[in-house]
Amino acid sequence: MFAEALVSVTFALVIYQDFKDRLVADWAWIPAAVAVPVMLYEAGGLWWLAAARLGLVAAIAAVSWAAGLFGEADSIAIAAMGIGSSPFSPLLQFLAASAVALTHMAAMMMKHRSFRMETRMSVEDAAGQNVWIPRKILMGEETVRLDSNPSKAWDSLKDYGGRGATVVASYGVPLAGYMAAGYIVFFLSQVLQFYGLLL
Repeated sequence: MFAEALVSVTFALVIYQDFKDRLVADWAWIPAAVAVPVMLYEAGGLWWLAAARLGLVAAIAAVSWAAGLFGEADSIAIAAMGIGSSPFSPLLQFLAASAVALTHMAAMMMKHRSFRMETRMSVEDAAGQNVWIPRKILMGEETVRLDSNPSKAWDSLKDYGGRGATVVASYGVPLAGYMAAGYIVFFLSQVLQFYGLLL
């Protein structure tokens, strides 16, 4: 359970940073990196099974990042979800993360009274923030669709600065934060079970 404790430290930092401005500092992942050899040691004779599980989850994370499906922090968080000693890891952590995500998204939709959360802003405003992901550029009659990868979409904004363009942006879901919260909820439930406080 020490490996999960280290990952929970990382994920506590991820929750704060991802919900605040959708950027996770590289140093926040250090405790999770240290947790990998700790997990393999804790697995004992089944270290190869823990390594295979982590390798599979990390491969899925790498492919999803390379395909532009998720941002860098989201993909690293997916990989970190594979660090665990439970035989059902990371399935139960992903289920807990899904519950957190659905709860937060439902609250956001109720707050904004809309299923689709979009806004319009200037190129300069869009480039100066990280919560709203640029999706399209509007310049007069022309509409330019931006890359689905958030990092590439923000990078492409520099081509439109000072041209009076408008950016259509969608709410950037804090996916890494959701996964982090789900992981911590699952870890705390394991701790409570260990001490007999939860059945």
